[in-house]
Amino acid sequence: MPAGPVAQEFARVLAGLQLPPGGTIRIGDHDLSTLPRRDHAHRIAYAGIQPVLFPGTLRDNVLYGLRVQPLRTHILDLSKTRINEAVKTGNPCDSVDDPWIDFGRLGVRDALDLDDRLLDLLGRLDLGDDLYRFGLGALSSVAHDTPVGQRMIAAREHLREHFAQKGLADLVIPFARGRYNDQATVAENLLFGVPRDTSLTDPRRLAGVPMFREALEKVKLLDELDRMGVAIASNLKDIFADVPPGHPLFRRFSLITPDALPDYLRRLGRLPAAGRLSEADSVAFLALALAYVEPRMRFGLLNQPLTKRIVGARGVVQGFMHGDDGYDVESYDPNRINPRSTVLDNLLFGRIDTVRMHGETLIQREARAVFREFDLERPIQRRGLEKEVGNRGQLLPERVRVRIGLARAILREPEILVVDRVDEHLERGVGTLLDVTEATLPRASLVASLSTDSDPARFPARLALGSAETRLRTAAE
Repeated sequence: MPAGPVAQEFARVLAGLQLPPGGTIRIGDHDLSTLPRRDHAHRIAYAGIQPVLFPGTLRDNVLYGLRVQPLRTHILDLSKTRINEAVKTGNPCDSVDDPWIDFGRLGVRDALDLDDRLLDLLGRLDLGDDLYRFGLGALSSVAHDTPVGQRMIAAREHLREHFAQKGLADLVIPFARGRYNDQATVAENLLFGVPRDTSLTDPRRLAGVPMFREALEKVKLLDELDRMGVAIASNLKDIFADVPPGHPLFRRFSLITPDALPDYLRRLGRLPAAGRLSEADSVAFLALALAYVEPRMRFGLLNQPLTKRIVGARGVVQGFMHGDDGYDVESYDPNRINPRSTVLDNLLFGRIDTVRMHGETLIQREARAVFREFDLERPIQRRGLEKEVGNRGQLLPERVRVRIGLARAILREPEILVVDRVDEHLERGVGTLLDVTEATLPRASLVASLSTDSDPARFPARLALGSAETRLRTAAE
């Protein structure tokens, strides 16, 4: 049916999201208004352009519709206080640890099998590239001594040779103990690894860690990096003069946020004419220096003597961070998988040189061919299912959010699938919608409110079309 307020209202009424303005709607002999809610939810699924997404992973959001009730196989243990109180107060006794998904009904063996089905479905919805990209940015979840870990290390070595043969070796700056990595931050170069305390990947937190500061004092770098932070703040002060919050410049120079800028301006205004900074000011300015990447910021603050001193300080910094307070650093090792690094960093064992135009796109394309050769593309996409979507899916593009909602509805295997304008967010519009539902729900009826540029005349009979106004008018009569 063509898009419009009435068509959208009809779709929502059919999906049970709102009551009809009058009359009744029947499906066969069943009055939709008297159909039990559970049967309605089981038989009819809805996907619109504003899906309800909750904080959690992409996988959690797609599978949400399958978690109807737990498949409890044991008797409730009333000796447990939580369960006893729930029974007495009439509250649910269910636990997140209970098995909530009926794998048998879906025709899959286990969660891993279900993941494969998810990947196939999301691939049909043209989200394979997105999952691959999300997976590359996820932390590695495999150990180096597992089969997948060994394939990753082998792929890492093969990539190095592959890039050299393609003349692309200079596009990836490897992690090397005796070399400063220009595409990594000052903090990453000092640590030469990733802190096991993930909060310390934030330079503002790392700058205040006593043992880290002691290490910088020992190698006589603390004052110099403080001065670098002051120079960065002075540059940013000039750049952001009269620039309103939300201006693209704040994204370009992401070292500082609009909210933090006034604080740095106050600190710059009270700098001592000589001598050391106060500890609070030192922490603030050191944080700027630790986040600095010369090729991105281009303030000319990193010269060869300083980078050599930073490289030479790595052993001291790691030694101090391995102290009694529990801080630790997972070092970069060419023969191991770093569980604190991203999948991409582990596979490249280095950083892409972003100075060269299209370098990142080129490297990722070439790398993907190698990952396929080593049977790693699918595992990387599976890691992409663990992408956090944020509150209401705000961490995802709109087209991805809409497709997650559609995948969630399809996965429930309804008898009737109701969609409202989702074709606007699919690569080939209605063509993709029909191909996907034909492959995944061959016996289901599809009721669609389509975008205004869709031509209903060319759609097959299984797509329920027609005039929403006529249907509603007939129901009202």
